Amino acid sequence: MATEVQQLSPEDPTDTVDADQRRIYFGYYIVGAALAAQFIAIGRQSSVSGVFFDPMADALG
Repeated sequence: MATEVQQLSPEDPTDTVDADQRRIYFGYYIVGAALAAQFIAIGRQSSVSGVFFDPMADALG
């Protein structure tokens, strides 16, 4: 993976890609999706565990 700016034509070394034309790294989409899934999972776990807490506390003393 090169971090340098790509050259569009080999004849003209000044013809380069602007920073605005660069695409976002695909791995960032995967990291963002995993982060969102983790937040959803933690939120669901917190709300579900509250439903079972009182009956378990009564059963176990």
